Amino acid sequence: MAPDTLLAILLRAYEPSGSSPFMRGLPVAGRDGTLASRMKGTAAEGNVVAKTGTLSNVRTLAGYVKTADGEPLAFVIMVNNFEGTAADAVAAIDRMAARLASFSRR
Repeated sequence: MAPDTLLAILLRAYEPSGSSPFMRGLPVAGRDGTLASRMKGTAAEGNVVAKTGTLSNVRTLAGYVKTADGEPLAFVIMVNNFEGTAADAVAAIDRMAARLASFSRR
C-alpha cells in the first residue's frame, strides 16, 4: 500500500474524541501493544497512537499524534530496503514520531 493511500484511510477514520473502536484499538506509545516499550521518555509517550508494520527490511508506523500545540496529525512513516539493523530503523522511526509530538507552529 502506498503511504498516501494509507494516509487517506487514516484521515477518513479519524475520530477526534478517540472513542471509536478503531481509535481505541490502536496501541499507545510507551503504554501497550506493539508500542509498549517504544518512545518512553519522549513527547510521543502516551501521545502517539499507531499501528506498526514489519516485513523483511521494511518497518512502518502509521497513526495519529498531537503536536506540542495540541494540533492533531495523521502520519505514515515507511522505511523500505533500509541498510543497517532493524533496531536502527525502528529507532529512527521513533525519533520521527517523537519529533512530530514536539512540533510547534509557534
